[in-house]
Amino acid sequence: SSEKTSTNSYINEAGPYNSRGVLSPVYPSMQCILPKELMAFDDHRFPFTVPTYPHHSAVKKYLHDFSSANGINSITRFNTKVESVRWDNVAGGWKVLTVNVNNGDVFEWTFDSVVVATGSHHQPRFPPPSATPLAEQTVSAFTDAGGDIYHSSGAKDMRRFLGQRVVVVGDGVGAYDHCRELLRAGAAEVFHSTLMEPGI
Repeated sequence: SSEKTSTNSYINEAGPYNSRGVLSPVYPSMQCILPKELMAFDDHRFPFTVPTYPHHSAVKKYLHDFSSANGINSITRFNTKVESVRWDNVAGGWKVLTVNVNNGDVFEWTFDSVVVATGSHHQPRFPPPSATPLAEQTVSAFTDAGGDIYHSSGAKDMRRFLGQRVVVVGDGVGAYDHCRELLRAGAAEVFHSTLMEPGI
């Protein structure tokens, strides 16, 4: 499968949950772990018909509605890649070079300030299998025997794990979410490997 990852691979093809090689942590059945009341802006509430813990599609619609209602779309450049950011002493500002990925149009903008807000999920991260001799031996033995290692960003359809024994490694909220989703999708057994103490 193109979504199966090794410790050094990266998904490059586009799909509904990753575009142009940029991975998304979103998967089809994903629901939010925060109640909608905590996620909403003070002046723009979620519709009452949306459940307390909404499906990710409801959050997407909410953000689109908020953006449209507050004029954010008019100041946003969609499908645009930032090629470079540099300080220009003559202009007394930041020169930002952008390219429209659809039509190739190139623009240079000047700004007083630049905020980099690219998120933390653009590339899957694995613990290095060579971190210790035992780790390298264990990972090699597992994959040599036909075992599969996936990063959560490449495991979108949990039904592929139907009837399988699965271990989820990680301490983040996503690890707990994947454990629940795997059980719901019919995994035979799910184990969670974590450094945290039980109950935390």
